[in-house]
Amino acid sequence: MTLREAARYQCARARAFGKRNGNDWIRARIWNWEFRTGKWDHIESSPDNPVYEMIERYVARGRLLDLACGAGAVRCDLPAGAISGYVGVDISSHAIRRAQTRAAALAPLPRGQLFLVGSMTDNATQLRIGDGFDVVLFNECLYYVPAPTVPELFADLSTKLSANGVFIFRIHDRERWASHVDAIRKSLRVVEDKPSTTSRAITLAASPH
Repeated sequence: MTLREAARYQCARARAFGKRNGNDWIRARIWNWEFRTGKWDHIESSPDNPVYEMIERYVARGRLLDLACGAGAVRCDLPAGAISGYVGVDISSHAIRRAQTRAAALAPLPRGQLFLVGSMTDNATQLRIGDGFDVVLFNECLYYVPAPTVPELFADLSTKLSANGVFIFRIHDRERWASHVDAIRKSLRVVEDKPSTTSRAITLAASPH
């Protein structure tokens, strides 16, 4: 490994630590830099993500809350008519601007769409989100929340669900993030559990009751 490669590796490790352990100001700066420099361009579209099939079944043309929505991959990749309303939240203002631009090219939703800059764990952001969602989605983002605080987050966000609403989770490595998978199983009632047969990924749907 060259000196330059070693420096890049250490910078990447520092950013990863900051995204999981820093305050919202630090995390926002890191995520903005990564989105601005193109690090996440490859996930602007992910039509083969198995989470989409699960979203469609449970949202049933209702309202979707997409936490850590990034540049709007879920909003843009879901088929027309799959949802009637959408709220996307991300801590990166750069990602939200990109998501707004991309979503503006799509047909309007009957119950509207909204993109918010903020942290999913921030009370002020949660107040702005609204409620009555048929699905609250954690697509590759739950592991950015410390595992011990996950049950409290679920309790707060349960108030955002409709009467029959569910949480849906996609986690790319169920072994590395076993503590978060365990928190889901212990805090919620899992109604669908689909571990991948070709990787360590897992997709789950769970209800608060």
